[in-house]
Amino acid sequence: PIIQLLAAYSDVAFGRGPEGLAILTSASGLGSILGGMWMTRPSSISDLTKVVCTAGFLAVFIVVVFVSLTNLTVAMVVICFYSSMTVAFRVASQTLVQLSVTDAMRGRVMGLWAMLNRGGPSIGAILMGVITDAYGLRIPFYVAAALMTIIMLVIITHRQSLSSALADARAPQSV
Repeated sequence: PIIQLLAAYSDVAFGRGPEGLAILTSASGLGSILGGMWMTRPSSISDLTKVVCTAGFLAVFIVVVFVSLTNLTVAMVVICFYSSMTVAFRVASQTLVQLSVTDAMRGRVMGLWAMLNRGGPSIGAILMGVITDAYGLRIPFYVAAALMTIIMLVIITHRQSLSSALADARAPQSV
């Protein structure tokens, strides 16, 4: 939940308060727009799984870079790139979920998807806020990044089989 904690980073890490928060938030918004524009291109299931793996892994790496910074100008560029990667990751993964479920279940699955994507980061922000109060701003994000790196490596090693399974799910079924 790095975006939810930008105010803390602006104040504590960069010493810039509301002005720094505005700069970081604007950079994040620009990155989101750029990531969304990138995802408007036509993509196959294989391309989407590649985007999920690449953007997810890069987002984890970028968080480590961001929390290590002390320069607001560099942080602005980094958070822009981070937001671009997270939008690409979320669009690609949501598209893959929609493509992998039957029409009869799509509404239920996407309702659950929406709930997890709205509630998950909020719960994560609360937990990270409590943990950062105890351990500082950097250590909890380094630990979270290490855990996410492991998860992303598992996903990356299974990308081909995931891509094949999703393509098979989309293949017309003979009756």
